Amino acid sequence: MSNEKKREELGSKTISRRDFLRNTGLLAGGATIGASLLLTGCSNENAPASAVGSKLGLPEKWDKEVDVVVLGTGSIIPAAYKAHDAGLKVLILEKHPTYFGGTTAWCGGAVSCPNSTLAIKAGKPEIPREIVKAYLEDCADGQSSDELIEMMLNNYVPAIDYLINDCDFDMKYYNPSDKPSYTIYRPFSEIEKQYAGVCATIGMNAHPDGSTLGRAFRSAQKDAVEARGIEVMYGTAGKKLIYAGNPTSGDGEVVGVYAETKSGNIAIKARYGVIIGTGGFDHNKEMVQHYLPAPIYSTCAIETNTGDGHIMAMEVGADLRNMNESYRVAFNMVEGTDVYQASDVSRDNGTYGSEERSRVFTAPGRVGSIIVNKYGERFGNESCSYDLFGRNFEKYDTGNLEWRNIPGYLICDKTYPGNFGSGLETMSVLLKKGELPKWIHKFDTIEELADGMGINKNNLLATVSRYNGFCKDGVDLDWNRGVGSWDQFTCGDLARVKSGELKNPCLAPLKEGPFYCVEIHPGMLQTKGGLVINKNAQVLNVRGEVIPRLYAGSNTIANPLGRGYGWAGGTVANGYIVGYVAGGHIATLTPWEKEKK
Repeated sequence: MSNEKKREELGSKTISRRDFLRNTGLLAGGATIGASLLLTGCSNENAPASAVGSKLGLPEKWDKEVDVVVLGTGSIIPAAYKAHDAGLKVLILEKHPTYFGGTTAWCGGAVSCPNSTLAIKAGKPEIPREIVKAYLEDCADGQSSDELIEMMLNNYVPAIDYLINDCDFDMKYYNPSDKPSYTIYRPFSEIEKQYAGVCATIGMNAHPDGSTLGRAFRSAQKDAVEARGIEVMYGTAGKKLIYAGNPTSGDGEVVGVYAETKSGNIAIKARYGVIIGTGGFDHNKEMVQHYLPAPIYSTCAIETNTGDGHIMAMEVGADLRNMNESYRVAFNMVEGTDVYQASDVSRDNGTYGSEERSRVFTAPGRVGSIIVNKYGERFGNESCSYDLFGRNFEKYDTGNLEWRNIPGYLICDKTYPGNFGSGLETMSVLLKKGELPKWIHKFDTIEELADGMGINKNNLLATVSRYNGFCKDGVDLDWNRGVGSWDQFTCGDLARVKSGELKNPCLAPLKEGPFYCVEIHPGMLQTKGGLVINKNAQVLNVRGEVIPRLYAGSNTIANPLGRGYGWAGGTVANGYIVGYVAGGHIATLTPWEKEKK
């Protein structure tokens, strides 16, 4: 029996996802493209009542009529500005009842922008385009396309200039000094040899309301919305696209969206189209279990990120890519390993980190530390960027049938210069106070630490001895620690190399107790798999064709940089740059009402 015949038969009854995959002969792997059209949550029983039965036509009445509907108030927001500035009537739907800005409000206040106007004005040399492109291709690891990488390269600077000049975003060159800390996220010699001191990131100045970092983004975003008089409907979740025609035959287009409000379900006409920016699927536990390849203990994403945009687009045939990927990070689970939601809106008092329940380790492997598993083995370069380090947790031990590197154990001495998670106090401050939090475990010897933490003692002693030997020689023969720019300038201490104390800025021996240990667990900033788009931010179906009048950005799309995380602010760029493109392109369309006359 052909797959087409099977689909016809399956379409007449409710089935489980497992049955669907079995009957159509598709693999049950979480990253199968296009295989999840019938995920739980996509069926009609979970759609707004007014949407059921309307797939092939228009609703009986429109509750609201606009030109463009933008879903989300996070990093997708430039789409609303661009469409409005082109003369279109824009409506923004925000799922949260009160909170504006989504997860963007909790970011570090940076957005990727290689060769920005601000960098050039600061006297920084321009990194040749071919080198930037080669770096982005390296980051993508084969999981993007030339079209999307070119889209980002062509629009980084125009998009940021637009936000500064037309939307009054008060931005600054992120790193005015020549010290290239917190910039390039993975070793790449073509950049590091000559351009390591050129930051490819733009940051936000403090907002007049006193907010900083991601909160300053949030305030600026909201200011630009209000200055334009764009309506925002809070507590209104887009749930189902209104598609005039039959998506299976590709003869229709998106003409609006059904949304859930406190007072009931409404149908909203979008004469030009719909732009989805609903974020990732972090808080859709079923999708996380189906797609992500290894355990995730916590996420920074706002709780409204439940994959709504993914689901409604899948219903009209959207293709998916990189659904097995996320922006990885290690967490210090200070409130317990059962706290999945790292960022809690109810705790947000407007200051950076106030919303955090679990603490992100952006630079866990600072000089004077190692990270091991329960077998006493180092399992990665402790000083690499957080996204790269997070990949180390995905090793599955086929002999013991377990995730070999979960949890990890950060071991350091009193010289450790960093903190133990975002917003937490540094080791030196904690020691001066004379009182350690309960999640820092103190031991006089490495032997006692191994016994106390349940780590293989003999292996750990051998690991520390081998590591100390690397410190003496200045070369990490196991994990190449201390070679890349991130290693040296973010986690290392070059002053101790200059003084002759160390040979490698990231390698300081562990010799004198007491020693300290903190458990770390794998998590994510957000998911980064989703809808496949083209260079215009138009969503593509499973046949690679444009779904007319449907656009997407933010973490609702498959990351344009594939598996990678190139520079600080990469997650925000997926919304700001792609939203800028989407808003500009949708304004070139003709309203569907006119086309049908």
